[in-house]
Amino acid sequence: MDGKTLKTFANAHDLISQARREIGAHNFDPTKWNSKDSLEFQFYRLIWKWYEEKEMAMKQGKLSYGYVPKLRGYINNHIEVYFHDRDVREIFNLKDFAKQLPEKLSLKYQKNIIDALKSFFKWLRENRIVSDLPVFPDRIEVPEYEPETVTSDIQKEFLRLVPHEHLPIFTFLIYQGARPGEVCALMGDCINGDNVTYKRTFSGRKLSEHTKTKKIRHNYIFRVVRDTLPRVFPKQFVFTHGQNRKPYSNDYLNKLYREALQAFNQKYDTALQMPLYEFTKHSFGTQFINENPGKEMLLQEHFGHTRYDMTKRYAKMRIVDAFREMENVKTFRESSVKVSESQ
Repeated sequence: MDGKTLKTFANAHDLISQARREIGAHNFDPTKWNSKDSLEFQFYRLIWKWYEEKEMAMKQGKLSYGYVPKLRGYINNHIEVYFHDRDVREIFNLKDFAKQLPEKLSLKYQKNIIDALKSFFKWLRENRIVSDLPVFPDRIEVPEYEPETVTSDIQKEFLRLVPHEHLPIFTFLIYQGARPGEVCALMGDCINGDNVTYKRTFSGRKLSEHTKTKKIRHNYIFRVVRDTLPRVFPKQFVFTHGQNRKPYSNDYLNKLYREALQAFNQKYDTALQMPLYEFTKHSFGTQFINENPGKEMLLQEHFGHTRYDMTKRYAKMRIVDAFREMENVKTFRESSVKVSESQ
């Protein structure tokens, strides 16, 4: 009743004797016999306390506005319904939890759920609520995602189908290879001649005074883009639309992209379905590497990648081109030898 552990037989004997007396007197109240201590360790209470801290960090700009709401989805749809009022100190193995996740969930989504649980239990340990971490399932291997890319010719034809009002932002996205959220957040104080400074981003619908990587990044603005840039005051958004000149949201930008892509598919009898990110940023990266072999480090700085591994994927197409060139040279030499012998 006071939340203390029964350390001796005498403690247990006294407590059960009291319970029997209350039962005999017909005034036994089971609610007061719940351990006060155990309520503090119930899973659902602690998981939401952990989430509240994540939400606070998000509001302070320490975590992405795109990441934290996903945690709420993992908790609501999969985590809390399984553990609910379990005592976190009595959870020793999470393999059974992983096994019961719906098969329809992608491997990446399942991995994200397990990673969220790992973060939660590490928080429990840091706060000395549990002493040891439970056993986690084997690492979920997510197959490497191979993004689609398009050529610059396709991008040019695509731009012809974008409504004139929206051409500036789509031109910027295609020729600068920037993240859509950071482009939507550009203000006049970010443009200085032929230099653009990325220091804000839209995460969800929230403007954040930092980029995705939390680092300020400077890029060169190519001439084809400079010619289309609207002139604005320092605290005005560079790219706006409508009579009220509202800044673009990621949702609206994607809607415009899908409409233009559908028009492209109908005109050229194609079936392109790639996301905006791949049509612009990924395609820019692959085109850059193919046209500028050996400049991977420059592309890494341009994109603001924290690890070279993130940039290396853009070099894969260059490897294919290099071997194709080698084979063409070899074939040419072999043909030359045969011609000489015949003569």
